[in-house]
Amino acid sequence: MIYMRLVPILVLLFGDCVYADDPLPGDSGEIRSYTDELGREVHEYKNSMIILLPKNVVNAPGPGQPSSEALRSQGYVFIDRLSGDSLREVGRCRYEASYKLSTGETRVVPIELGCLIEPRISARVAPKGDRYRYSYTVSNERGAPQSIYRLQLLLPDGNALLDQPDNHGWSNIDLGGVVADRAGIRNVDWSPHRGAPPLIPGQSMGDLWVTSSYLPGITEAVFTGAPKVDPGAAPLQEGFSDDLENAIAGLSRADKDKVRRPTIGPAIPPPSNDTVSRVAVVDRLEADVPKALAGGLINANQTDKLLLLLRRARVDVARPGALSDVIAAVSGLADTDPGYRESIVLTLQKLQ
Repeated sequence: MIYMRLVPILVLLFGDCVYADDPLPGDSGEIRSYTDELGREVHEYKNSMIILLPKNVVNAPGPGQPSSEALRSQGYVFIDRLSGDSLREVGRCRYEASYKLSTGETRVVPIELGCLIEPRISARVAPKGDRYRYSYTVSNERGAPQSIYRLQLLLPDGNALLDQPDNHGWSNIDLGGVVADRAGIRNVDWSPHRGAPPLIPGQSMGDLWVTSSYLPGITEAVFTGAPKVDPGAAPLQEGFSDDLENAIAGLSRADKDKVRRPTIGPAIPPPSNDTVSRVAVVDRLEADVPKALAGGLINANQTDKLLLLLRRARVDVARPGALSDVIAAVSGLADTDPGYRESIVLTLQKLQ
């Protein structure tokens, strides 16, 4: 390790060392470590400072290099500060990985993500005892470059069950329950199993069901496509470096390989009988309206009318039976997705 006394700043171009527990020679006390606004690791001790630039030039360019904004405008996601290996976006869901072989030659490898799909989803809701059944029909628009091989329905918690373990050959990885992804977001996750086909462009699939005691609200359906594989492509002469591999994997961690669509799902916990809890449910319905508009579930000429009805419901919810007129008016809304309209009706009926 290099220490500097007379010149207070030392910039190291790369490194994996952790300096927080390594006191400077001849000194005692604690070292202050933090990440600055440029993404650099900074370690301070009295009159000395060590700055570690991250390996990705895009996050913190060095002296004389283009700015982060300039690099990102050219599509760069990652540039290895030491080797020059890079990852660059070149089109919708398409990237290029450039890396050096041990011979010094540079290879460029095209990478296609699973987001070249055109998913559509419709939902219907019906009471089933003390729960609700949410039924989904999904399709992949004709002309989409890829097939759909995964559907996730985002949920607020684990209070949901699949009606069937397998339908059309699509089933949940954790049959009968809810799984959480690496970010802790819970979802029901359908994908084809045992040789079942993915959802190719131009096809649709219905009868995917989930039941829950949670009331209907706007949630998200997350779709992932199957990138096409070129059977004639030659195998890589040498593998990517670990840092380039991590940068490529980071595209998936950032959901760059997914397509999201608003839909109806179990989103609102059943309220208690107190007015505050019931008002909170109506507030959630009101907050959902812009999402429904953005997702094409309601026409813009109906949003003001729906918002006025929900604001009236917010007042009437404190009086038993007073929501009947609001429920009737919502049932008659024109230019509104039937599943969205019935989900609001069912939720307001629960508050009666």
